[in-house]
Amino acid sequence: MDGNISKGPKENEALATTTSHDASGSIYKGEMIALDQAQQATQLQHEISLRDAFRLYRPAIAWSFLFSLGVVMAGFDPQLIGTLVAIPTFQKTFGKPVGNGEYAIAAQWQSAFNLGVPVGQVVGALGVGLPLDRFGRRITLAGCCLITCIAVALQSSAQNKPQILVAELVNGIVLGAYPVIAPTYISEVTPVVFRGVAAAFVNLSFVIGQLVASGVLAGTQNRPDRWSYDIPFLVQFVFPIIIVALLPFCPESPWHLVRKGKLEKAERALGRLAHSSVDAKAALAHIKLTTALEQEEERLETFIDCLRGTNLRRTVISTIVYAI
Repeated sequence: MDGNISKGPKENEALATTTSHDASGSIYKGEMIALDQAQQATQLQHEISLRDAFRLYRPAIAWSFLFSLGVVMAGFDPQLIGTLVAIPTFQKTFGKPVGNGEYAIAAQWQSAFNLGVPVGQVVGALGVGLPLDRFGRRITLAGCCLITCIAVALQSSAQNKPQILVAELVNGIVLGAYPVIAPTYISEVTPVVFRGVAAAFVNLSFVIGQLVASGVLAGTQNRPDRWSYDIPFLVQFVFPIIIVALLPFCPESPWHLVRKGKLEKAERALGRLAHSSVDAKAALAHIKLTTALEQEEERLETFIDCLRGTNLRRTVISTIVYAI
């Protein structure tokens, strides 16, 4: 299997007409979708080896790592704030004297600092779906990076404990969004055979963030000035700056573009995400057909159907896997 898909129309090409009934008037109403092309794209996805995936989908894999960089931040900040409360300079600046020239952060403030990010993450994880659907993966990620920069500026300029807490809450919102954005983009641009590796790397990104935070803190904690905690805060600027600098060159998810009716842009994005030997038109036909079926299913079913019959089993399995 060399991964090539023959290009160009076939005389005996099978065509399917799909009609979507969503209220907005779907782009698929009366749309002719080439079944042969869609089947070829599906076959390629399921038959290529991991080695061929790296060769044929190298750009998509590279861009997926860029989106995973946001998850590194989700591992960095919680590790950071949990350790800062033990740094002497931080304790002296934001704590109270406890005798013998030592200072300590009050227990209620330690709890507040540690809870700031998780509370924000709940909001971010639940709320990011709307901008992802409306604005796309790139713009949503860029917006999250902007909020991260604002939060880091608040952290590094903090003069009191409430300011740090507000910064943690704000940062927590986008730290909850990054682990949602990355898998969404990765699952839409990378081949099936690579998605297991990509999913593992998303989880690895959390650990990388924790490791980097621990290394930075180990190098600055003995400083006698406020740079002992400001430097770790400011290091967080590195990640969003890299992401924002590269995002203009990153293709948008073709799945999102198709759902928004931007078929030409979707085809161009597919061309940029894979080797030229991969037929972008066939891949586009696959996305159009799958999206049409999803829209039809969405029209006929409701959330309550997730708790009925076979869907209940699927729902339980997926939620338990995430809980583990």
